[in-house]
Amino acid sequence: MLYHWWDGFNKHPTVHCLKSYLGSNGSSWRVVAESINGEYRNVLDTLSITLTGIDRVVMTSSWILYVTNYTLTCAQVSDVSLEAIRADEHPVLLVIYLSIRAESFRDLRNKLDKPIAVAREVVLKQSLNERFVEAFTQQIALNPKYDYDEPERLEPCLGCSTEMSNIKLWKRCLNDVQDDMDAEGPKLHCTQCYCRPMWCDTCMGLIFASKQDPHRPELWMPGKAQCPTCRATFCILDVAFLNIARIS
Repeated sequence: MLYHWWDGFNKHPTVHCLKSYLGSNGSSWRVVAESINGEYRNVLDTLSITLTGIDRVVMTSSWILYVTNYTLTCAQVSDVSLEAIRADEHPVLLVIYLSIRAESFRDLRNKLDKPIAVAREVVLKQSLNERFVEAFTQQIALNPKYDYDEPERLEPCLGCSTEMSNIKLWKRCLNDVQDDMDAEGPKLHCTQCYCRPMWCDTCMGLIFASKQDPHRPELWMPGKAQCPTCRATFCILDVAFLNIARIS
């Protein structure tokens, strides 16, 4: 490396590769290197495929780079002709049998980037929380919808980040005398939430369930919870799906 530095890297194998793209304008190989660097920094237009260890193939809009431990080979896309010459198939070397809970299986399936085959005779029972979220969603679908005229402000749900926010806490229930007491004493009054839509129905259902007594699931549906952002108290009647209002 010291030898190449002393010579200005002019005899380095990578520099020899870069010099082949100088053309007849007499520019420096550093101009070519800077062009590659500029395209490489464009993350949205750069594809990097790891092969083994540090070896990888990088493709920018104009260049293909083959990087190994000690070498860097580059070629312009316009000069390259690619051909698949062999396909390696690796047989299954080991079958692993796992015994996991149904909810853990769902977490595993969500984590993997490939489907898991389920035999037709296998029935995965829903957990208590999953059954409640399903009933929660069915109930709020019957509630009046909240007219929302700023769809451009909607963002992914704060809970899961995979679904778009689609519900608003909108006080619609009535605080009558019967609702003010339960077996444990006074109940909190529902209050208005002024937060913008930031949650999806599934995550809000899970939040609602987490605030209930786990030993008394029969009281979950008429229960109350607090907005995770502003702490406003709400019941299931105060959860509304969005009705996207288009302004012409």
